[in-house]
Amino acid sequence: MKNILLSIRVFVRPYERCKLPMTHGQFLQKIVFDTMGEEGRRLHDTTDYKPFSVWPISLPPSVPIENHAYQLQPFHSGFFDVVFYNEDLIGIAAKRWRKLNRGSLRIGSCAFKVSKISTMYKGPQFFTSNAGGHTMDLSLKSPYFIPDEEGFGKLLDIGEVKLENVLETSRIAYNHIHPEDEVSRKDLLSLSNKVKLDPSQSRVRHIRFPYYKGERKLIKKGHKGRFFFKGKIPCQLFNLVKLSNFVGIGHGRTYGLGKVYARVM
Repeated sequence: MKNILLSIRVFVRPYERCKLPMTHGQFLQKIVFDTMGEEGRRLHDTTDYKPFSVWPISLPPSVPIENHAYQLQPFHSGFFDVVFYNEDLIGIAAKRWRKLNRGSLRIGSCAFKVSKISTMYKGPQFFTSNAGGHTMDLSLKSPYFIPDEEGFGKLLDIGEVKLENVLETSRIAYNHIHPEDEVSRKDLLSLSNKVKLDPSQSRVRHIRFPYYKGERKLIKKGHKGRFFFKGKIPCQLFNLVKLSNFVGIGHGRTYGLGKVYARVM
C-alpha cells in the first residue's frame, strides 16, 4: 500500500548567538523549495494549492524573547515539521530531506546545525471507516484570520468559531489524498452542523503577531483557544479532524502555518 502522508521533523541547533523572528514561516517555505530542487521550483511557480504544510520552529519555553524575536544561544535546540501529502512527492521528499542530516541550513539570519532528521509515514489505514466519538477537543493557535462568511478575515468571539472554517485546509488536503472521495465545501458544512460548540467549556483570545515584509514590520492578529464540540461525529468528519493535526490551518501562501491539536473522544 502506498503512503499518503509523510511527516519530516528537522532538529536544529544554532551555531552561535542569533535572533530568530517569531514569525519565520516564509524562511521555512524557502527551505522546502530549495531542498526539493526541481520539484521545489515547480511547486513555487504553480498557483495551485501546495501539497505540503510547514510548522514553525518549536523551542524550549526558557528561550528569551525580545523585540518579537527569539534570543538564541548555541545550547538551545528546537525542531520544525514539514508534512507532504502528495504520493508523487513523498518518495522524492524523503530522499532529499535525509541529505540534510548533519548538514546546515539558514532560517533568516540564523545559521543552524541539523542534528537529526526523523520521518513518519502514514498509509491508507490512517483514515478510519468507523464513526468517531461524541466529543471533539480542538486547540488552535493561528496567526491568520479564520475567514468569515464573506471570505474576509475577522477576529472572532467564542460563538463565532465555525468548525468548517477551521477544517477547510484539512478538507483540501484530504481531497488531494483521496480525489475519488472528494469532500466539497457543502459537504463540510453539512458534517460540521452535526456537532455543536459548547461555549461553557470553550475559550478563545485574540493575539498579535509581528510579521516582516522586507524591512517593514506589520502586525497580524490571530486567535488562540480551545474548543469543545459535542454530537455524534461521522467518520468523514473524524478523518478531517485527524488530518488537521498534520496540515494545520491556512492554505495558499500560508501553507498550514496555523497550529491545530485535535482529538475525538
